[in-house]
Amino acid sequence: MCNFRCGVSRTTLWVSWSIVTVIAAVYAALSLRTFAKVDEVYQDADDADNQTVAVLVASFAGAVVVVAFSLMSLVLLIGKQMSARAVGYMYGFVNASAINLALFCLLCGLVLTAFEDDMRTSFSKTGTGYSWTDGDTDTFKATYGFAFVTAAGYFGLFLVMFLASFTIDREHSLLEEERNP
Repeated sequence: MCNFRCGVSRTTLWVSWSIVTVIAAVYAALSLRTFAKVDEVYQDADDADNQTVAVLVASFAGAVVVVAFSLMSLVLLIGKQMSARAVGYMYGFVNASAINLALFCLLCGLVLTAFEDDMRTSFSKTGTGYSWTDGDTDTFKATYGFAFVTAAGYFGLFLVMFLASFTIDREHSLLEEERNP
């Protein structure tokens, strides 16, 4: 059945997933706050350009994809815990999604980093009615910082899931052999 090594793999998997999900939740909150502020200033600005749209897309899409992955992976991992038959495809799907999300978060962080100076200089003009403050710049920096941390977390989750899959597959093979001698 399930030995000590299997228990460690499942525990490591769930602890890793939980840590990454907490980090991703902070990133999603920061990203949505950045999106709301950039959108607010974008609506007031007459000279906003494609760079502003890139920041809007990177901040909003990053939050949406992270939340969608967290919900999807939770459902699939809980389903995996309940059913011995759910080993193959869905676990691989979550694992592949984790590595893709790591790259996506990295891309969002790079886009936000690339336009940091433009956001600060374009939206900090005095006397124009823009309301971009130093606190907004700090939130912007925290957003792309957490994008990079989230990317690293999802890469780590990919590695944990990949390594845990061997142990969990063996456990389910033993369960099937016991059920069907």
